[in-house]
Amino acid sequence: NDFPDDERRMRYFHGLYAILALSDRWGLTLGLDTGSQQEAKGSSATDWWVNPQAVLRYQVSDRVSVAGRVEYYDDRNGVIVSPTGAGFR
Repeated sequence: NDFPDDERRMRYFHGLYAILALSDRWGLTLGLDTGSQQEAKGSSATDWWVNPQAVLRYQVSDRVSVAGRVEYYDDRNGVIVSPTGAGFR
């Protein structure tokens, strides 16, 4: 984590991805990144964040493909994204 040793908090991160070939030309990648971190050193309370995403790819030719990505990010307590006062969504 980003804290000095005397304030160190446990942080857990998980990434899960699925890459799907829908056809010879279409592909889809689905992903989910999520994690949690102790609110304070020694605390059992945690702050969490989540980031689901999807990437759709179309193979135009052997050398050219086009892709689009959509995602959502929720870090209400500013664990990964610097605190903004209202969290990041």
